[in-house]
Amino acid sequence: PRLTRREADEQADDPAPAGEVPQADGEQPESGPPAAADLAARLAVVEGDLLSARQYVDYALSKGYFEASFTAFCKRYELCELP
Repeated sequence: PRLTRREADEQADDPAPAGEVPQADGEQPESGPPAAADLAARLAVVEGDLLSARQYVDYALSKGYFEASFTAFCKRYELCELP
């Protein structure tokens, strides 16, 4: 079924369903795409939450996410130990 413009706007304002994006609750993310963890790590750094940033980085790396700008980011902020 198609959504009305209002319904689409309301859904856009709602948080993403659980499992789509790792949660910033201080716990290791357990699901979601690694690219979302990349963005969450960057946001955590902006907010000054380096513990959460490291958890997101660890999660993304554990899923095999080694995109060049991501690895440069994690090295720059000392969130990972990559060569």
